[in-house]
Amino acid sequence: MDVDRAIDELYALPPDDFTAARDEQAALARVSGDATSAAALRKLRRPSRSAWLVNQLVRHRGDAVDQLLDLGSALRDAQKSLAGDDLRRLSAQRSAVVSALARDARQLAEELGQPVNDAIAREVETTLDAALADPAAAEQVRSGRLTTSLQHSGFGTGADEIASRRPAKKPVGKSDAPADDGAEAKKALSVARAETQEAEKRERAEEANLAAASARREKTVRRVAGLEEDLAHARQEDAAAADDVRSAHRRRDAATKSLDAARQKEARAKERLDKGVKR
Repeated sequence: MDVDRAIDELYALPPDDFTAARDEQAALARVSGDATSAAALRKLRRPSRSAWLVNQLVRHRGDAVDQLLDLGSALRDAQKSLAGDDLRRLSAQRSAVVSALARDARQLAEELGQPVNDAIAREVETTLDAALADPAAAEQVRSGRLTTSLQHSGFGTGADEIASRRPAKKPVGKSDAPADDGAEAKKALSVARAETQEAEKRERAEEANLAAASARREKTVRRVAGLEEDLAHARQEDAAAADDVRSAHRRRDAATKSLDAARQKEARAKERLDKGVKR
């Protein structure tokens, strides 16, 4: 199985169709003996509606997405060099490109029969902003396989923000703020570890549920294949039986005609006999 192609096809589907199609592909891969592909497919997550729409932008509006990502690279270069004039020019261009692409996304959703509301449209715009800010986010967007919307809060793309940046002044006679208290940090770490363990537990449970559901699906796939084969044989037998019925009808009709002819012949012979006796 060409897993890459299968994954691309899955992320082109509407979100509501994704899970069933993914499980079917995984089951088919497993039945065919390709356990590696089956495992890779089972791990795929259904995209949110905003992530799905960004994926479709990559598929249907690839040139516009490339323009956006190229602009993001230029903005990051300008930010590193603190080029205020370049940042002001690129930031104005950024706003225009993101707004235009976000509007285009809503129109594309309509064309694909999957209209979106304002909240989803805002998530699309947030994701596009993240792709402008972060090279890693840009690559995620470019893949066309997003599963959730992206956010980025640490990218200063605003030209005014960079141009007005000044070193912060320390209050006279005041020392730097103390580092976080060790006890608080340990407590926070403990809480975070507990949340991680709980999340891992939930994930293992869902993986077990997925494995069980996939196994059930594999059985139904095999059963359907067997039933379809039986149905094909039954149809062949039915066609042969229909031929036999038609042949039997023809033979019966011929026999009926022969019987009628014999009866008529018998009646004529009897009539001649009766006439001879009377003489």
